[in-house]
Amino acid sequence: MMKNNKMMKIIIISVAVILVISIIAVLAIVLIPKNNKSTTENQSEQSEQTNTVEENVIADENAVDPNEEEQSVIEYVETSDGSKIPVPQGFSYVEGTVSTGAVIKDEKGNEFVWVPTDNLVFARRTFENPNVNEQEEENTTSGSTNEVEVEEANFSESSESNAEYIDSVNKYKGFYIGRYESSQDPNDEKKACSISGAVPLTEIVYDRMREIAQNTYADSNSVKSDITSSYTWDTLCEWLKNSGYDIYDSTSYGNYANNIEGTKSKAVTGRNSKWVTNNIYDLAGNVWEISTEEWGEVYEKNHSGRGGGFHNDGVNYPISCRVAEYDGAYTYIGFRMVLYLK
Repeated sequence: MMKNNKMMKIIIISVAVILVISIIAVLAIVLIPKNNKSTTENQSEQSEQTNTVEENVIADENAVDPNEEEQSVIEYVETSDGSKIPVPQGFSYVEGTVSTGAVIKDEKGNEFVWVPTDNLVFARRTFENPNVNEQEEENTTSGSTNEVEVEEANFSESSESNAEYIDSVNKYKGFYIGRYESSQDPNDEKKACSISGAVPLTEIVYDRMREIAQNTYADSNSVKSDITSSYTWDTLCEWLKNSGYDIYDSTSYGNYANNIEGTKSKAVTGRNSKWVTNNIYDLAGNVWEISTEEWGEVYEKNHSGRGGGFHNDGVNYPISCRVAEYDGAYTYIGFRMVLYLK
C-alpha cells in the first residue's frame, strides 16, 4: 500500500512537471512572435527617426541662415597712405588716397575716383561766385545760344528721385565719379567709357546720354551707374574747395578759352596733366556736363549743365557754375558717369 502511494506521488509530480513545461512552451510560442513584432516595429520606428534626422541635417546644410549676411561684393582696400576705400566687385585699386583722390579701375580700363563724404553733407548747394557781379554777367557771352538766366531757370531736383543714391552714399560714406568725361565704348554703342585719350561723347540728346550711362554697368551686382546729379556735383565741388581748389575761378586747371593752354575746341580726355583736380580730369572746361537737375515748365523739362566749356572763360563759368541747357544734341555738351555702391 505504501509502495502504491509512493508511485502515485511520482506520477502526479511527473504530470505536474509535464503540464508546467507544456504551459511554458505554449507561452513561449505565443509571446515570442509578439515580442519580435514589437522589436521590429521599434527598430523600424528608430530607423525612420534616424532617416528624418539625416534629412534634416542635409536640409540644414543647404539652408540659408537668416542671420548670415550675403557674401559681400564690396571689399575695403587699403590705399597708399593706409586709408581705406570700398572697392566694388570687378574693380581694383590703382593709386591715390582718400584725401587726394583714390582711383579704381575695372577690367576694361575704365577709371573712377572715390569722393568721400565722411565730413560732408551729400546735398545740393548754391555757390555764389564772388568774382562775378551783375555788370559782368550782362556783358559776358558764353558761346552757347541755349543758356537761360539762372534766376529764370528755377532749378530743382527732388530728394525722392535720388533716394536710392542717397541711401548708398550714407551707407558707404561716398561715391565714385568718372575720372574722365564719358566717351563711346568702341565695342558697344549702348555703353560708355571713362578712359584717357578719348573723344568726349557729345551730339546726342539727354535721354540717350542717361540711357548709355545707366546701361554701362547694368549687369553689375556691386554698382549702379548714372550721369551726375546736382547732389553729386555740388558735393564734389565742396570736397574740392576743402582740398584747396578755387572753385570760383577754374581758369588755370581747365580747357577754357581764356587759358593760354586751352584748345578753344573740344579736347580728348585727360589731354593736359594740369587740368586735374584730386585725380579727376576735365571737370572744369572742355565740354559742359549734363546733369539730372531739371529746369523749365512741367510740360517741357530740360536739364542743367555743369563745369563750363571750351568756349567759356574760367572766371564766369568755373567748375561750380550751373547753366540751364536744352536737352538737344550739341558738340559742347557731354556727360560724366557716377557709380553708386549697391
